[in-house]
Amino acid sequence: MSIQEKLNIISTSLGNIKQAIINKGSTISGNITTYADAISGIISITAQSKTVTPTTTTQTVTPDSNYNALSSVTVNGVDSSIDPNIVAENIKSGVNILGISGNVTELSGQTKTVTPMTSSQTITPDTGYNGITSVTIDGVTSAIDSNIQAENIKSGVSILGVTGTMPSAGKYGVTVEDVVGIIDNNGSLQPTTNQLNLTFLGLKTFNGRSLEYKFRDLGNIYTITFPDLECDTITNCLAHTFEYCQNLTTINFSKLDRLTNWAPFEYTFNHCTSLTTVAFPLLKTVTAYSAFNYCFSDCTNLTNIDFSSLEQIGNNTSSGYHSHFVNCFYNCTNLASITFPKLEKIYCTGSSMTNGTFANNNKVKKLYFPKLDTITYGSGASTSNQTACKNIFYGCTSLTEIHFGAANQAAIEATAGYSTAWGATNATVYFDL
Repeated sequence: MSIQEKLNIISTSLGNIKQAIINKGSTISGNITTYADAISGIISITAQSKTVTPTTTTQTVTPDSNYNALSSVTVNGVDSSIDPNIVAENIKSGVNILGISGNVTELSGQTKTVTPMTSSQTITPDTGYNGITSVTIDGVTSAIDSNIQAENIKSGVSILGVTGTMPSAGKYGVTVEDVVGIIDNNGSLQPTTNQLNLTFLGLKTFNGRSLEYKFRDLGNIYTITFPDLECDTITNCLAHTFEYCQNLTTINFSKLDRLTNWAPFEYTFNHCTSLTTVAFPLLKTVTAYSAFNYCFSDCTNLTNIDFSSLEQIGNNTSSGYHSHFVNCFYNCTNLASITFPKLEKIYCTGSSMTNGTFANNNKVKKLYFPKLDTITYGSGASTSNQTACKNIFYGCTSLTEIHFGAANQAAIEATAGYSTAWGATNATVYFDL
């Protein structure tokens, strides 16, 4: 090898050394002394490996204080913990985000408009929708009820935008001319033919005044409502009041809850042959003597009667309380059965069989008393005043079935009069309710 070739090898080696030093981060000139200084100044590497968990913000990874380099960085995989909102109830059904499958059904919403009615409405989405985003409810107008007409509303009163033109005519909403008729120029009575539906608004008690006989034998009365009457306050308050009103079909005492005075309904609806429906939905106690005597006698079309709240008949006293429903349903040929769903106690104190509580209701065939557990005369009643209690169904010649609650069998069988079906000679007693 020539001297020149050796010099070339040395030159090449020095060049490699220089480049290695530069690669380490030093800047040097080209002489050998400077190379030696640069090599001695190069710092030794102390490397660190690190592991990083990603977050929702950018991270810069550097070696810790005891290291001057990183040999490797391991970046963990991203999972649902990256965001607390990555839960099934926040993700659409059928979609998986970072390992979490959603269970939220996507809303296909609908807007709807509803016109109010007199009955409740349940608004649901139509086919093709799974929810309602808004419901517009139209304002209520007089169209809600076809009876909201000016002629049906008291003059000067506005109901849902309709101002009434009906003249006000006295306490009971009618004039004498409406109910009876007018006197013509010859002094003769010309009976009215107006069809009347009487509503006794605001009448809660009778305050010393009776309606006895007041509307008797008027053929133009069709319905009667006492929406506010709560109790009787005087004797004979409605005795004979609507007797022989032969076109009367319906009566309703929607708030009446007690009868305490003498004969409040005696003959009240006697011979109202068109009467079909009677309602006393809140009546709880009937302690008045002769309370309903002959009240519905000869009401041959009566089919429905409501005593759904009645709990007690009669008073627990020694004398004078009987005849509460005597002849009440006499000759009611279409009233085959009556149910008293809440009646628990019957007190009947009197000396005569004909004074029995339900005596002489000759067409009733079946009676139902699911809760009745007491049939007795009043406390301290003398022997002579026990007869009525033992014959509460005396004269009920068509009565064939009397039904009681099975739980009350022992109590009923122990009552006076049970062995003879309380005077109902053709009746069988059942404990099947």
